[in-house]
Amino acid sequence: PQQAAASALNDAIADAGRQGELPDLIWMNAAPGQEELLLDGIANVVGSHVPVVGGSSADNEIKGDWWQFSNQTCEDSGVLMIAFYPECKVDVSFHSGYAPTRYSGVATSVDGRVVHAIDGEPAAEVYNRWSGGNIASKLQGGNILQDSTFAPLGVEVGNIQGIPYYALKHPEQVLENGALHLFADVKVSDTLTMMEGSVESLTKRAGSVVGGLMARKAWTTEHVAGALVVYCAGCMLGVRDNMHIVNQGLRAALGDVPFQAVFTFGEQGCLMDGMNQHGNLMISVVIFANRQD
Repeated sequence: PQQAAASALNDAIADAGRQGELPDLIWMNAAPGQEELLLDGIANVVGSHVPVVGGSSADNEIKGDWWQFSNQTCEDSGVLMIAFYPECKVDVSFHSGYAPTRYSGVATSVDGRVVHAIDGEPAAEVYNRWSGGNIASKLQGGNILQDSTFAPLGVEVGNIQGIPYYALKHPEQVLENGALHLFADVKVSDTLTMMEGSVESLTKRAGSVVGGLMARKAWTTEHVAGALVVYCAGCMLGVRDNMHIVNQGLRAALGDVPFQAVFTFGEQGCLMDGMNQHGNLMISVVIFANRQD
């Protein structure tokens, strides 16, 4: 994966005719499964502080029927890179619409995206207890993607003035041995916190993420040329009947400028500390300003 990401990025930089110049932004689209390693491959080429924004391919039935395509090729287990060298200012934001609960524990047995134990107990049993029995009928195995949409796990990745922020990990499957399979990697000794969201928080969050980014830059709608929005497909399915409210929030924040959105099975973005992360149930935003100062 690292080599594939590095090769694709080098090709994108060469295609732009900008060899030796760092892009201002990298867009990534990949098959789900190895996003953290792909981010490592990008860092091997340009370092760790060029913003990476993107989302992992999705399909309709979570069967792996997804594709990544460019004007040269179409793949089902590939990675696409786009290197941006815009003439305007560009900035990014990466957030979720979830808050931590009082439930947390340490991952004590992990294999990549499979968490076998939390605090020494089977992970599925711990999750079921924390969630108030959300997955009681599936403790012997089964898909829990929808059951866990409003109650994912989070790992603290930084804080702002003492307030922590989290990268989310979406439980997707209970395995026969009581382990949880997630859509993002976990490490042994990571503290996993039960997070909570609601239809209201997820419908309002996209607009507030855009609005917060514009406020930090002191940009008004007159300063915005356009935007790219990555919105988790799991969140979209959870609030599907309210997506018009999501659109209204984005329109209120951006004004009458074009934006493009994609619904994904994993999101990549740049956190407040400038580090790129892969997470789930997240919102990643790119704003292009129509000014250079």
